[in-house]
Amino acid sequence: MSYKRLLKPGSLLFIPMLIALAAIASACGGDDATPMPEPTAMMEAATDTPQPTPTPRPIEPESEAAIATAAPQLTPTPGVDELPGKQGGVLTMMIPYGPFGAGFDGYLSGWNPAYMNSPMYNELVHYNPETADPLDIRGDIADTWELSEDGLSYTFYLKDAWWHDDTPITAADIKYSLDDMTNPDEPRPWVGLIGPYYDNSEVINDKTVKVNMQYQAAAFFPYLGLDFMQMRPKHYLEGGADLATIENQLGSGPFKLKNYEPDVDIEYERNSNYWKPGLPYLDGIRYILLGSAGTVTAAHKTGQILMSATMVTHMTKEEALQLGSQAESEGIGTVLWAGPASHVNLHPNPNVEPFTDSRVRRAMSLAIHRQPLVEILTRGKGTLGYPFAPNYWFSLTEDEVAQVPGFRELNGEKHPDDIAEAQRLMEAAGYADGFQTEIMAGGGLDSLEAGQVVADQLRRFLNIDITLDVQEGATLDTRRRTGDFKMLSQSSGLLVIDPEDMFGRVYRVSGPGNYTKWEDSRIEDLFQQQTRISDRDERRVLALQAADILLEEAYTIGMYFVIRPMFLSSIVQNFNISPTAYTQNYKWEHIWCDPTCSDS
Repeated sequence: MSYKRLLKPGSLLFIPMLIALAAIASACGGDDATPMPEPTAMMEAATDTPQPTPTPRPIEPESEAAIATAAPQLTPTPGVDELPGKQGGVLTMMIPYGPFGAGFDGYLSGWNPAYMNSPMYNELVHYNPETADPLDIRGDIADTWELSEDGLSYTFYLKDAWWHDDTPITAADIKYSLDDMTNPDEPRPWVGLIGPYYDNSEVINDKTVKVNMQYQAAAFFPYLGLDFMQMRPKHYLEGGADLATIENQLGSGPFKLKNYEPDVDIEYERNSNYWKPGLPYLDGIRYILLGSAGTVTAAHKTGQILMSATMVTHMTKEEALQLGSQAESEGIGTVLWAGPASHVNLHPNPNVEPFTDSRVRRAMSLAIHRQPLVEILTRGKGTLGYPFAPNYWFSLTEDEVAQVPGFRELNGEKHPDDIAEAQRLMEAAGYADGFQTEIMAGGGLDSLEAGQVVADQLRRFLNIDITLDVQEGATLDTRRRTGDFKMLSQSSGLLVIDPEDMFGRVYRVSGPGNYTKWEDSRIEDLFQQQTRISDRDERRVLALQAADILLEEAYTIGMYFVIRPMFLSSIVQNFNISPTAYTQNYKWEHIWCDPTCSDS
């Protein structure tokens, strides 16, 4: 027996509550999100639990906490006569990178092809781009859904939708996509995030698919709604199409590919036969690849680029602040900020001497002075790099973190007790006089700047002589994946603000952000416990236990969490920034220009 979940925007339910309601044939509805402030667990706010730090869109504490266990619900697509937007125009946006090694195949990679492919594709459910509520998940291809009485199966009822070749989207496409996302024989670094929860799918009929879970998973819907969880056409891929090339894309989304010039731009045109009535508003989108902060700021100031397509803009915090101030004074736009968009970590490779010794790793973690990192590199817009993002229900407040060894200050200076303990550990490990090593870093997203500051601190406090090994593009990607480095300074984006995300992406051996592939059975055990629990307080206890282990072993050393900027022209309407880059909806079907975008 199951109960039909009615559509009711803005509400979410605990999975246990849903199961109870199913037993008495009651119904209710809820929805999306994505950051962290992204969806994670549906739980009532505890009065003694720290609440999130305000973001550009203030979030009510109850909503912020609500992500972990609920299955969000769909808000119906508005009818044509309800659409408020203005039709027409081509919107120019900047993108920071072209395709990486996996090309445009989002299943083989992640966010990078996601923002390039998203205008052409749809998800089963997605974060609602038309509200400022970061927890609002609605149906995309899915119309409605039911949760089984035991909480282990979702039955999705699909809308009338079709691929760009006019073939109808069916339940077989959904099953094919979900099975492919979780294929254990293929690399699935990002879409594979649902793999731990997903068991199988059953095609009931062309418009109905039943998705069976391995267990009641708090994070399934928050992850499923992310923009790279794109559904794909079974008939096309079984014919041998290679989605690594952009020319071979066959989606169902609001836009189609018009032109692609490598390293220059990607142009999309309106899908005139889109199955969502009246959408998209724009006639087209042009993504322009800009690889430096100077060209980005100049293009925004002159109106050549009306919008940053992502929170990755190559601009420093100072440059973004200056651009925002000038744009607002001239009335041409603004710079929006959201986060924590990512955490910047130092990864000492425990497979390489001297980092095989936990005392050396722990000494470095104790010696790093994080407050200057936050002030210098984020202009005070970041938070201390505790293993789990501070100020959320599953972590400590930032004031509490600031009392933890390694994060402490005394009169604005690095706490002398932490330096003394770090030096004692180095001596015990046989490195009282320090050693020589390298930090590999890329050219953007804070990693190089953070590496430079940390190198200076470790040289002063621990006599560690560090050289910066700066790599770019494909070389950086390859060496990260193969663990070919001594230390790595790396920014890792947050997908949803939930301990599940940081556990699964950085602290588990299978995580795509676990670049050294270290493994600790205690961390895995704590992950397996918290992922199956609905109660927020219980999950918090487990997350804090994991944090203690991570600080002691220092397999990865958290430096700080950041927020990131996006430029938005005053012409662009109906855009809502998400707390993370990954819960952002990149289909752009919902935005329009007023008075007008370019016509070409």
